[in-house]
Amino acid sequence: MKSRERVIAVLDHQEPDCVPLDFVGGTSSITLQAYVKLKRYLGWAWEANIDKYDSWNVMATFDPGVLRLFDIDFRCVGLRPPAGWRPKTYPDGTFIDEWGLRRKPSPNGLYNEIVPTLEGAVEKNDIENFPWPDPHAFGITNGLQTEARELEEAGWAVSTSHTGGGIFELAWWLRGFSKFIKDMYENPSFADALLDKITEVTIGLYDTLLGEVGDYLQMVRTGDDLGSQIGPLISQTLYRKFIKPRHKKLFDFIHSRTEAKIYFHSDGAIEPLINDLIEIGVDVLNPIQPLARGMDPSALKKKYGDRLCFHGGIDIQKVLPYGSPQDISEEVKKRIGDLAPGGGYILAPAHNIQVDTPPQNIIALYEAAKKYRKYKK
Repeated sequence: MKSRERVIAVLDHQEPDCVPLDFVGGTSSITLQAYVKLKRYLGWAWEANIDKYDSWNVMATFDPGVLRLFDIDFRCVGLRPPAGWRPKTYPDGTFIDEWGLRRKPSPNGLYNEIVPTLEGAVEKNDIENFPWPDPHAFGITNGLQTEARELEEAGWAVSTSHTGGGIFELAWWLRGFSKFIKDMYENPSFADALLDKITEVTIGLYDTLLGEVGDYLQMVRTGDDLGSQIGPLISQTLYRKFIKPRHKKLFDFIHSRTEAKIYFHSDGAIEPLINDLIEIGVDVLNPIQPLARGMDPSALKKKYGDRLCFHGGIDIQKVLPYGSPQDISEEVKKRIGDLAPGGGYILAPAHNIQVDTPPQNIIALYEAAKKYRKYKK
């Protein structure tokens, strides 16, 4: 069975020959540092024209040999930077990305800190005058349709990468978390204006992306970090008032442009919001962080498995960085046993593999996946 057929079956809640595997897309991927260590361990050189990482220091494209070694079923396509675009840099090392976010590299070279560039905004005009990404910028679709068509013809499952942050998280990245939460209570018209603008730009980017590749996709990646380790970052009331209507508008638009399933990424303990996400069109939930409160994969499968597919699930907080190969094998076996019956499960790390994860453990993860992934007929 080819990867594309396998993934289509699983997304339709059917059991194919085996569980699909993923390792691309920016939210179940790997940090730059861990990837470099993995390639060195394998004795493979860094390929500057192939191995590329994003502004979060997470791998965006991979050596095809790595993907073949791990039997990865997905290949990922996404918008390019505008022609001639370069991030604006400052003497202190900070830089401005395509969304106008000022990022400060962390001392240890991991995720960049964000300096809120709209923190001082006071009027709606400040939002309109902000340098938002241009969804129609020259060069952002160069070669994209050809790439997606060739991947589909080769039998891979094709998904998109993300177009940036989520609607909610972009708002508080730009505004500052405390300030944006305060906006929702004390200045709701400003919060609405900011969220509406982000939604408009996001839909514009997906419009451009899906106009090029919508016919070749099995999965469209979206996301919005809504959870902490112990619960949602905001109440259900705030989510339903401010965020859910914008999510629905985006998901309705995506479903109108492609038959692909909508994948939604959110870290943390978001079980109280899962019914809301299903209601507005989410088909696949990532990353199923098993150590977060209320996110036990077995319980989620029993409660939502007839309406939702699951993506991820392999613990990156304890087992993958600190466990033995046997521990990792047992983790993989358990997740497949909990989530795979009846289809609806794509195995992947429960977020990006971190720098403290030994290469041997990454290899053990996918070796175990290949061992246990077959469905019993």
